[in-house]
Amino acid sequence: KRQAEFAHQQQQLLALEKKLRMKFSDLEARERALAASERTLARLTEETNIQASRQASEASEVARRAQRDAEHRIQMEREKAESSVKRVEALEKELAERDRQMADLRARLEEATRPEHFQKAANLQVQLELRTAELNDARSRA
Repeated sequence: KRQAEFAHQQQQLLALEKKLRMKFSDLEARERALAASERTLARLTEETNIQASRQASEASEVARRAQRDAEHRIQMEREKAESSVKRVEALEKELAERDRQMADLRARLEEATRPEHFQKAANLQVQLELRTAELNDARSRA
């Protein structure tokens, strides 16, 4: 009877050992799968970091270019505004000179259209006519 019990326990131990080997084999397979997943994760993390770094560099370069373009446009607008200010100043000076000339012309016109000038002109006209008549008379006698 002991031998049968021993054989039975030995059978149980063998079954248990077989079961343990299967579990150990499963654990090793899981460990290999987990290690492979960790390597894949590390590789994907590195690729993602490289791609993110590349995209950040590209975005930074795009931002620098946009800033340079904006600064250039601002400089062009500033120069255009300065040029416009200078042009306005020149036009204001020209307008002031023309206003001064116009005032001079008005003063001369007012002076020339005073009544005594018309009287003087009429007297000169009469004197001219008299002188012309005298000259014509002198010619006809000669």
